[in-house]
Amino acid sequence: MSSEEVTLPQTWPVSISCGELKIHIWHHTISGYVGQIDCWTYLSEGMRKVNQPELVITLRRRPSEPEHEYSLEPLEWFKMVYLWGQEGRIIDAYHTHEGQSEHWLGSKNLEVITHGMPIPIPGFGPGFFPPHRFHGIALTREEANIAKVFGYTRVIGHYGISQRWFPYCPWIDRDRDDCISMAQMENSMRSREFPCKTIRGLSARWEGDYIILTIPLGKEQEVKAVVKQTSPEEAWAFDSSLHPNADSCPYWQAGQSQMSVFSAW
Repeated sequence: MSSEEVTLPQTWPVSISCGELKIHIWHHTISGYVGQIDCWTYLSEGMRKVNQPELVITLRRRPSEPEHEYSLEPLEWFKMVYLWGQEGRIIDAYHTHEGQSEHWLGSKNLEVITHGMPIPIPGFGPGFFPPHRFHGIALTREEANIAKVFGYTRVIGHYGISQRWFPYCPWIDRDRDDCISMAQMENSMRSREFPCKTIRGLSARWEGDYIILTIPLGKEQEVKAVVKQTSPEEAWAFDSSLHPNADSCPYWQAGQSQMSVFSAW
C-alpha cells in the first residue's frame, strides 16, 4: 500500500488518494437491536470517471482494532470496481458482477462480494451520500452458493434477519458465520417445482389488493422471450429483486408452515 498517500487528521473523515480515486473514511457508531456497532465507512469519489456509481463500504471495527487504525483492505475493492468500469463492467444492485477471493477483507470465511441498493446509514443525514451509489455486501461461500440456486433476495433477506436490520445491515462483519445453510433450503418449492428465470432488476411487490410486477427499462424483450418459450400448460417463475420502495420482505426456511415477513417496523 506504499503508493497510497494517507492523511491522518485529528478529526474524521480521513482522505486517501488511491490511484484515480479519492476514498473518504469515517469512524462512527451505529445503534440497533444488536447493540452499539463501531464502524468505519468508506466512500469513493471519482468512480463517475469510468461510468461507475460511487461505492460505499461499511466495515465493523473489531474490539482489538484502535479507532484510527482503519483497515486498508477495502481499498482493493474500490480499485477492482474502478478497473471494472474501465472494462465496461458496471455494478448495479442486482448482483450482475461479483468479486471472489478467499478471506475477503481479512475475514475467516467471507469469499464473495456484491452490491446492494442504497440504504441509509444512521448518523449520516439525508443527502450526505451521493444519490447514485451502491453499498458493498460480503457473503460467505455457502451463502453465495445458496444465492445461485434460490436467488439473492432470499439470501440477503436472511442476512438482514440475522442482524435484525431491514433490508440488510449496512456493516460488514468480518468474523460472522453463515447466516443460512443449504440444509435450511431443503424441500423449497423453488428448486422442486418452479425453476426461476433470472432477469436483472425484475421485482414483484404486494400493494393493497394488487401484486405489481416491475420490469426494468430495456428488459421487456427478455420477459417476452421467456413467455413465448413457455407452453400455456407450463408454470413459469421469475426471480424477484427487492423493490427500492419495499417496506418488508417475505422469507422462508425448511420447517416453516406459514408465510413470515420481516420489516423495519
